[in-house]
Amino acid sequence: MLKISEIFISVQGEGPLLGRPAVFLRLAGCNLACTWCDTTYARTPRFVWDSDKTAIVLSRLLKRFSKLLVITGGEPLLQANELRKMLLKLRELVQDIEVQIETNATLSIRPIEDLVDIIVASPKLSNSGVPEKLREVHSDFIELSRKTRPILYLKFVIESEKDIEEMQRIVTRLSVPPERVYLMPQCRNIDEQLRKLPMVTKLAIKFGYCVSPRLHILARVK
Repeated sequence: MLKISEIFISVQGEGPLLGRPAVFLRLAGCNLACTWCDTTYARTPRFVWDSDKTAIVLSRLLKRFSKLLVITGGEPLLQANELRKMLLKLRELVQDIEVQIETNATLSIRPIEDLVDIIVASPKLSNSGVPEKLREVHSDFIELSRKTRPILYLKFVIESEKDIEEMQRIVTRLSVPPERVYLMPQCRNIDEQLRKLPMVTKLAIKFGYCVSPRLHILARVK
Protein backbone atom coordinates (compact mmCIF):
# COMPACT_ATOMS: atom_id res chain seq x y z
CA MET A 1 0.00 0.00 0.00
CA LEU A 2 1.20 3.50 -0.84
CA LYS A 3 0.87 6.28 1.71
CA ILE A 4 -0.09 9.32 -0.36
CA SER A 5 -0.21 12.98 0.55
CA GLU A 6 -1.73 14.26 -2.71
CA ILE A 7 -2.05 13.82 -6.47
CA PHE A 8 -2.37 16.96 -8.57
CA ILE A 9 -1.58 18.56 -11.93
CA SER A 10 0.60 21.64 -12.29
CA VAL A 11 3.89 22.70 -13.86
CA GLN A 12 7.27 21.60 -12.55
CA GLY A 13 8.44 24.51 -10.44
CA GLU A 14 12.08 23.57 -9.88
CA GLY A 15 15.12 21.98 -11.46
CA PRO A 16 15.93 20.73 -14.97
CA LEU A 17 12.32 20.36 -16.14
CA LEU A 18 11.26 23.80 -14.93
CA GLY A 19 7.99 24.91 -16.49
CA ARG A 20 6.99 21.52 -17.87
CA PRO A 21 3.34 20.52 -17.30
CA ALA A 22 3.24 17.42 -15.14
CA VAL A 23 1.21 15.06 -13.03
CA PHE A 24 2.47 15.03 -9.46
CA LEU A 25 2.39 12.16 -6.99
CA ARG A 26 3.37 13.39 -3.55
CA LEU A 27 4.05 10.49 -1.21
CA ALA A 28 3.71 10.90 2.53
CA GLY A 29 6.43 10.50 5.15
CA CYS A 30 9.98 11.79 5.42
CA ASN A 31 13.12 10.62 7.20
CA LEU A 32 14.40 14.18 7.69
CA ALA A 33 12.96 17.30 9.32
CA CYS A 34 14.45 20.34 7.60
CA THR A 35 13.81 23.59 9.44
CA TRP A 36 12.68 25.36 6.26
CA CYS A 37 10.48 22.52 4.94
CA ASP A 38 7.42 23.89 3.12
CA THR A 39 5.59 20.56 2.81
CA THR A 40 5.33 19.53 6.46
CA TYR A 41 1.76 18.45 5.74
CA ALA A 42 3.21 15.58 3.67
CA ARG A 43 4.65 13.89 6.75
CA THR A 44 1.33 12.14 7.32
CA PRO A 45 -0.79 10.49 4.60
CA ARG A 46 -4.16 11.82 3.47
CA PHE A 47 -5.06 8.46 1.96
CA VAL A 48 -3.61 4.98 1.40
CA TRP A 49 -4.06 3.16 -1.90
CA ASP A 50 -2.74 -0.08 -3.31
CA SER A 51 -0.31 0.09 -6.22
CA ASP A 52 -2.88 -0.88 -8.87
CA LYS A 53 -5.41 1.79 -7.86
CA THR A 54 -2.68 4.44 -7.75
CA ALA A 55 -1.43 3.42 -11.19
CA ILE A 56 -4.93 3.55 -12.67
CA VAL A 57 -5.64 7.04 -11.30
CA LEU A 58 -2.26 8.34 -12.50
CA SER A 59 -2.66 6.73 -15.93
CA ARG A 60 -5.91 8.59 -16.50
CA LEU A 61 -4.33 11.92 -15.62
CA LEU A 62 -1.21 11.23 -17.70
CA LYS A 63 -3.29 10.39 -20.76
CA ARG A 64 -5.36 13.58 -20.43
CA PHE A 65 -2.87 16.16 -19.20
CA SER A 66 0.84 15.36 -19.56
CA LYS A 67 3.08 12.35 -20.08
CA LEU A 68 5.45 13.60 -17.36
CA LEU A 69 5.02 12.10 -13.89
CA VAL A 70 6.86 13.77 -11.00
CA ILE A 71 7.17 11.69 -7.84
CA THR A 72 7.96 13.75 -4.80
CA GLY A 73 7.36 13.93 -1.07
CA GLY A 74 8.07 13.86 1.76
CA GLU A 75 10.71 11.35 0.82
CA PRO A 76 9.40 8.90 -1.80
CA LEU A 77 12.22 6.37 -1.38
CA LEU A 78 10.82 5.45 2.02
CA GLN A 79 8.24 3.53 -0.02
CA ALA A 80 10.56 2.34 -2.79
CA ASN A 81 9.40 -1.30 -2.89
CA GLU A 82 5.71 -0.42 -3.10
CA LEU A 83 6.54 2.36 -5.55
CA ARG A 84 8.21 -0.19 -7.81
CA LYS A 85 5.00 -2.23 -7.97
CA MET A 86 3.05 0.87 -8.90
CA LEU A 87 5.49 1.97 -11.61
CA LEU A 88 5.52 -1.48 -13.20
CA LYS A 89 1.73 -1.38 -13.44
CA LEU A 90 1.71 2.23 -14.63
CA ARG A 91 4.15 1.51 -17.46
CA GLU A 92 1.84 -1.28 -18.60
CA LEU A 93 -1.06 1.18 -18.74
CA VAL A 94 0.83 4.10 -20.33
CA GLN A 95 3.97 3.11 -22.22
CA ASP A 96 5.37 6.48 -23.31
CA ILE A 97 5.56 8.33 -20.01
CA GLU A 98 8.55 10.14 -18.55
CA VAL A 99 9.13 9.63 -14.82
CA GLN A 100 11.07 12.03 -12.63
CA ILE A 101 11.66 11.38 -8.95
CA GLU A 102 12.74 13.95 -6.38
CA THR A 103 14.67 12.65 -3.37
CA ASN A 104 16.93 13.80 -0.55
CA ALA A 105 19.39 11.06 -1.65
CA THR A 106 19.77 9.47 1.79
CA LEU A 107 18.09 6.16 0.89
CA SER A 108 18.66 3.46 -1.72
CA ILE A 109 17.41 4.23 -5.23
CA ARG A 110 18.10 0.67 -6.39
CA PRO A 111 14.50 -0.70 -6.18
CA ILE A 112 13.19 1.78 -8.79
CA GLU A 113 16.32 2.84 -10.66
CA ASP A 114 15.33 0.98 -13.84
CA LEU A 115 11.83 2.48 -13.86
CA VAL A 116 12.64 6.19 -13.72
CA ASP A 117 14.10 8.48 -16.38
CA ILE A 118 15.32 11.42 -14.31
CA ILE A 119 16.48 11.58 -10.71
CA VAL A 120 16.67 14.98 -9.07
CA ALA A 121 18.66 14.46 -5.89
CA SER A 122 18.58 17.27 -3.37
CA PRO A 123 21.22 16.54 -0.71
CA LYS A 124 20.59 18.65 2.35
CA LEU A 125 23.20 21.10 3.59
CA SER A 126 23.82 22.27 7.15
CA ASN A 127 21.36 25.13 6.55
CA SER A 128 18.61 22.48 6.82
CA GLY A 129 19.25 22.06 10.53
CA VAL A 130 19.50 18.27 10.05
CA PRO A 131 22.50 16.53 11.69
CA GLU A 132 25.17 15.61 9.15
CA LYS A 133 24.96 11.87 9.82
CA LEU A 134 21.24 11.80 9.01
CA ARG A 135 21.59 13.67 5.69
CA GLU A 136 24.59 11.73 4.35
CA VAL A 137 24.25 10.83 0.66
CA HIS A 138 23.58 7.12 0.09
CA SER A 139 26.29 5.17 -1.74
CA ASP A 140 23.82 4.28 -4.51
CA PHE A 141 24.03 7.84 -5.76
CA ILE A 142 27.80 7.69 -6.06
CA GLU A 143 27.42 4.63 -8.30
CA LEU A 144 24.52 6.21 -10.16
CA SER A 145 26.60 9.24 -11.13
CA ARG A 146 28.80 6.95 -13.27
CA LYS A 147 25.86 5.71 -15.36
CA THR A 148 24.19 7.33 -18.34
CA ARG A 149 20.64 6.26 -17.44
CA PRO A 150 18.70 7.31 -15.55
CA ILE A 151 19.97 10.88 -15.66
CA LEU A 152 21.07 12.22 -12.28
CA TYR A 153 20.72 15.92 -11.47
CA LEU A 154 21.61 17.66 -8.23
CA LYS A 155 19.59 20.48 -6.70
CA PHE A 156 20.73 22.43 -3.65
CA VAL A 157 18.80 24.78 -1.41
CA ILE A 158 21.03 27.82 -0.88
CA GLU A 159 20.56 30.08 2.13
CA SER A 160 23.73 32.18 1.82
CA GLU A 161 27.10 32.33 0.06
CA LYS A 162 28.71 30.25 2.81
CA ASP A 163 26.75 27.20 1.58
CA ILE A 164 28.78 26.95 -1.63
CA GLU A 165 31.85 25.22 -0.15
CA GLU A 166 29.77 22.49 1.50
CA MET A 167 27.75 22.06 -1.67
CA GLN A 168 30.83 21.73 -3.87
CA ARG A 169 32.20 18.92 -1.72
CA ILE A 170 29.07 16.90 -2.49
CA VAL A 171 29.23 17.72 -6.21
CA THR A 172 32.86 16.59 -6.34
CA ARG A 173 32.10 13.39 -4.46
CA LEU A 174 29.27 12.50 -6.84
CA SER A 175 31.17 13.58 -9.98
CA VAL A 176 28.12 15.31 -11.45
CA PRO A 177 28.99 17.84 -14.21
CA PRO A 178 28.14 21.48 -13.42
CA GLU A 179 25.48 21.70 -16.14
CA ARG A 180 23.45 19.16 -14.12
CA VAL A 181 23.80 21.02 -10.83
CA TYR A 182 21.07 23.48 -9.84
CA LEU A 183 21.19 26.14 -7.14
CA MET A 184 17.86 27.23 -5.68
CA PRO A 185 17.13 29.98 -3.15
CA GLN A 186 15.75 28.92 0.21
CA CYS A 187 12.44 30.75 0.37
CA ARG A 188 8.82 30.40 1.37
CA ASN A 189 7.35 33.43 -0.39
CA ILE A 190 7.88 35.72 -3.39
CA ASP A 191 9.63 38.52 -1.50
CA GLU A 192 12.16 36.16 0.05
CA GLN A 193 12.83 34.53 -3.31
CA LEU A 194 13.36 37.84 -5.10
CA ARG A 195 15.73 38.96 -2.35
CA LYS A 196 17.91 35.82 -2.54
CA LEU A 197 17.76 35.05 -6.26
CA PRO A 198 20.46 37.60 -7.26
CA MET A 199 22.90 36.07 -4.74
CA VAL A 200 22.17 32.55 -5.98
CA THR A 201 22.53 33.65 -9.61
CA LYS A 202 25.92 35.27 -8.95
CA LEU A 203 27.15 32.05 -7.34
CA ALA A 204 25.91 30.02 -10.30
CA ILE A 205 27.70 32.30 -12.77
CA LYS A 206 30.90 32.24 -10.74
CA PHE A 207 31.09 28.44 -10.52
CA GLY A 208 29.32 27.40 -13.73
CA TYR A 209 26.17 25.92 -12.19
CA CYS A 210 22.52 26.32 -13.19
CA VAL A 211 19.93 28.43 -11.40
CA SER A 212 16.48 27.21 -10.46
CA PRO A 213 13.90 29.70 -9.27
CA ARG A 214 10.87 28.32 -7.47
CA LEU A 215 8.34 28.93 -10.21
CA HIS A 216 5.34 27.61 -8.32
CA ILE A 217 5.90 30.24 -5.62
CA LEU A 218 6.27 33.04 -8.18
CA ALA A 219 3.17 31.85 -10.06
CA ARG A 220 1.21 31.21 -6.85
CA VAL A 221 0.32 27.64 -7.85
CA LYS A 222 0.82 24.31 -6.13
